[in-house]
This record gives sequence, structure tokens and C-alpha cells, in this order.
Amino acid sequence: MHAAFQYDLLPVRVAGHIKNELVHGAWCGHLPSERDLCKQLRVSRFTLRLALKQLCRQGCLQPLARSGYAIVGPCVKPERPAERKAIGVLIGKTWRTMPFKDYYLLSKVEHNLRLAGYGVELMLHPVFVRRNLSGFLSTLVGNHKAAGWLLYAVPEAVQRWFAEKRLPTLVLGSCYANVVLPALDIDYRAVCRHAATLLLRRGHRRIGFIVDNHRFGGDRLSLIGFQEAFQQANMTDAQPLVLCHNGSVKGLRSVLDGCFKRPAWPTAILINRPQAAIGLASYLMQHRLRIPRDVSIVCRDYDDYFKWHSPQIAEYVFDNNLYARKAVRLIVRLVQQGLPIDCNVAPMMPVLSEGESIATR
Repeated sequence: MHAAFQYDLLPVRVAGHIKNELVHGAWCGHLPSERDLCKQLRVSRFTLRLALKQLCRQGCLQPLARSGYAIVGPCVKPERPAERKAIGVLIGKTWRTMPFKDYYLLSKVEHNLRLAGYGVELMLHPVFVRRNLSGFLSTLVGNHKAAGWLLYAVPEAVQRWFAEKRLPTLVLGSCYANVVLPALDIDYRAVCRHAATLLLRRGHRRIGFIVDNHRFGGDRLSLIGFQEAFQQANMTDAQPLVLCHNGSVKGLRSVLDGCFKRPAWPTAILINRPQAAIGLASYLMQHRLRIPRDVSIVCRDYDDYFKWHSPQIAEYVFDNNLYARKAVRLIVRLVQQGLPIDCNVAPMMPVLSEGESIATR
């Protein structure tokens, strides 16, 4: 069921994005070549052609005799009354690189926005490295005229621009350092404090925390929470070990090589990303280290894949439906009531799914 949802969603999203560009006059006469469109949208040619076929059936495009597509218009925005307000959702990832859980979360946010009476403008702009980012964002906001904005996985400069313009904006996730915007986030500080405390109570004394060194807001709070657990436990024989890598597979392996070549390696590891947790598990298996007998693993973030992993990796799970409803309530309040730009939003605390990857020493 998940695979079908993901497959169906992508061509529909691509078609909606192209149609939105047509509405705002991005191209005249005909579309760019398929190669150029695939490069711009970062999708495969197969996905692009499925999206273009949808637009042809809707009467927006006409296939040309040799190659390409003519714009036959008129392209109108899909069935939205003129007075209906829209929320812009700015996403700093491509559909191809987005995990399924992100698809699912954004679809829930979109569904709840429509139930609240708002249209939704999904915009993917993964390449924000521009000479004139301010001008690009000004044009983007001016063309779409959204009542409010949701920011998801965007770079620091984009968050800062929205904060300076004081637009009704909610960050889905963490704010960067010194960026003042309302943000609905997971309580990563409490999660990592809880995880480290649990491992200490299970008898582990050499505990590692593997984190990529991008140092997003949630990762900085995670490090604080991890260190707080050791301070509160006040155990003289407890050894916290923070291991940073560059976010690549090669970087993770290099860190693990250095870690497990020590005479006394960690007996438990807390790790932030699911993909890194899978890399860690396969590394341990390759080096004949058993989970959890030799090394216990806890992942800060969750992924459905862990249910299929044996032994099942412990993870912190949160309710996507609850998160989406809370996010929509907040952005609607920002739009309707004009909440202060620096308002504090209580973070959400996920629940530990212990799995089979934590041993008692």
C-alpha cells in the first residue's frame, strides 16, 4: 500500500507543479524539452511523461508532431473560488530524495489544510544557492500571494528571509540558530536525554551518539539532551562519546572504523537518522558484532523500515496525524489572529518503540 501511494503521488505532484508554473506564465508557446524539465524538476523522464499525459488530458497541453508540447491553455487554477485563501508550502527537497514518511506527513498537512477551508500551493525549490536569493523569494511570494507559509527542510537563508519579512510563517521542524520563527518541532532534547538515561539504567557505561555535523537546530538540541543525561546521572564511570560524520556513507564508515578500533568500544549507540542506523547495523553485522548482545542501538528518528529489520531497531515514533492537525491549527491562527512572530510553540514528544535492539548489561 505504501509503495502504491508513493508511485501515484509523484506524477500528480509534478503535474500540479507544471500547471502552477503555466498559470503564472513561466513558459510561452511551448514547454522546454523533456531533458530540461527533468533537470529542473529532478524527476525521471518516465515520471515526467506520466505528468504531461495528465495535463494533455486536462486540455492544458498538446503534443507536437515531432517532439515537445504546445501550451494550448487557458490554464486555470484548479477549482478554487477567488476568495479562498491559500497556504504556500515551501519544500527544500525533491520528490525523488524525499523519504516516504515525509510524503505521508506533507499529504496529511495538505489534507487538513483543505478541511480547514484553505487551498494549498506546494512548491519544491531544492536549489536555493542563488546570487540574488532575496529577489527570488520576493518574486516567489509576490506571484503566489499566499495567506501564510509553511517551511519544510529549507536552508537557513530562507528561514532568515521569512523572519525578516515578518510574514505569517510556520517552520515544520527546527529553526536554525538565531532564527526567530514559530516552529513545530519534535522535542529532540528530551528524546536524547531519555534515550541516554534509559541506556545508563540498563547498565551501559560507554555510550556513543552518532550525528552528522550539519548541526541543524534539532541536532544541536539532541547533543545538549544527550550530555544532560550524563550530568544528571552523575556516574563517574559513565563515558559519553560524540561521533560526528559528514552525512555520507563513506564519512559514517570512517567514523565507525575509528570507533570500533578502540580497545573498549561503546556498548550502546544512539544515532540520529534512520539511514545512518541502517548503515550502522550493516557495519556491525559485517564485523560480526551482534545486536544487541555486543552493541545496543537506539535511533532518535523513526522509519517504517525498522519494522522489517531483524532485530527490530529501537526508535522514537510520533503521530503524523496529530502533528499535521497541530501544524494546521497553528498556521490558521497565524493567518487569522496574527500571532507574534516570536511565539513559542510547545514541541511534541514522541514515544519509544523499544524493539529488540537494547540489551541490559
